[in-house]
Amino acid sequence: MRTTVSLLILTLAGISYAAEKPNIIIIYADDMGYGDCTVNNPDSKIPTPNIDRLAKEGLRFTDAHSPSSTCTASRYGLLTGTCPVRRGVVNGLTGLGPVIDKDEVTVADLLKDQGYVTRMFGKWHLGFQLHGDGPRKTFDFSKPLVGGPLDCGFDSFFGLPKAPSGPPYFFIQGRNPVAKPTEETPGTKRLAKTNGEDNRTAYSGGDIAPGFVPELCNSQLCDDVVRTITEHAKSDGNKPFFLYYAMLEPHVPWLPTEEFGGKSKAGPYGDYIVQLDHEVGRVLQALKESRLEEDTLVIFSSDNGAMWRSQDIEQFSHRANGQFSGTKGTAYEGGHRVPFIARWPGKVPASTVTDALINHSDLFATLADLFNVDVAKAYPGSAQDSHSFLAVLSDPPSNHQRPGMIVTPGSYRLGDWKLRFRRGGGSTDHAVGDAMLHNLSDDPAELKDVSDAHMATKNRLYAEYQAFVDA
Repeated sequence: MRTTVSLLILTLAGISYAAEKPNIIIIYADDMGYGDCTVNNPDSKIPTPNIDRLAKEGLRFTDAHSPSSTCTASRYGLLTGTCPVRRGVVNGLTGLGPVIDKDEVTVADLLKDQGYVTRMFGKWHLGFQLHGDGPRKTFDFSKPLVGGPLDCGFDSFFGLPKAPSGPPYFFIQGRNPVAKPTEETPGTKRLAKTNGEDNRTAYSGGDIAPGFVPELCNSQLCDDVVRTITEHAKSDGNKPFFLYYAMLEPHVPWLPTEEFGGKSKAGPYGDYIVQLDHEVGRVLQALKESRLEEDTLVIFSSDNGAMWRSQDIEQFSHRANGQFSGTKGTAYEGGHRVPFIARWPGKVPASTVTDALINHSDLFATLADLFNVDVAKAYPGSAQDSHSFLAVLSDPPSNHQRPGMIVTPGSYRLGDWKLRFRRGGGSTDHAVGDAMLHNLSDDPAELKDVSDAHMATKNRLYAEYQAFVDA
């Protein structure tokens, strides 16, 4: 059960408040592929100087994975340290209410118990308590919104319930809408269709709050992040902060502002990532100007791979998911192997690279390890699929052996071996005969099924996969 009794947790952990506690910022891109940033893909058609600088000043992971290949499930795994498959969390659940149970412990809870101020900005996408019956439940704006960030360990929230691709369009501050969606917008989809434009650059019509402009959402969120960093630096600073900045880019609709139009060679998608990179730079600059840079652990990643089709690759000669096959929503590496960079000056070696296998769900255990918190004792039953990679942060060449993991219901990964099932979807009901076996060390694009030559390995991975889904 969730608790915020800090003294109890600290006693269980056997540490004191004197332990070093850096500020922590997680910048979470939305649908950005492994190959979008030039530090991962020198052939990228998108300039990303700020992300590249972050990598130059920190540690870049080449084998990092989102907990799923879709938005809701990945955000659940990031915050709880539990594999979404274990809980049956898939995209679309947000329409039924809160995805995180009221008794589940989150990374924000962990950090709050360590004396942190916890703040979230951006796309929640993990549901709120809704009103009504059946599939058409709605928000009840006569009451405070329940089930969101403030009920999951965060002290404050400024953001959106989901991506601004469909109504209702409104900002949330804390538990309440900044303005209720009492007006209506025609959206831009019809106009895009009339003009023969890419449908992914448009948003649907529907209810909208007065003054809400989808094209300006990103800059408004970044403004608030920068303001919060600046204000924290001016305060007495007796508490470290945790900022979870869940960006909207480059999830559809692709809405780069005029300032960034044409700044890439990958169309509006690429321009949108140029805008994203600019906002990452603004956050880094705010830390520097506030003299908080040295005391802050910054983590940059994405919730899943890019929705970048084969025709997009052909049109722009840009591989958003790098050398990997698949896209967002698939069990291929391109669906869930994502950019991951960690910077903490003086603690994480600069200009380093590691091929350590990690998952976003591992952040919970890693931060607990940083504070010497025994998760099993302090938070029984929580973060069941989280495995610390703290040793890699301080010593990138260290030998990190992560236990096997499920990423999407359609795959299982153990070391360089990957079991991938032919049938997709959210079902975990797979027979061993449905699986293909890949050795990613020499086949990162998953083109060769080596089942016949390694049947014992295939059976072992399948048995581990089955044991997990049956647990």
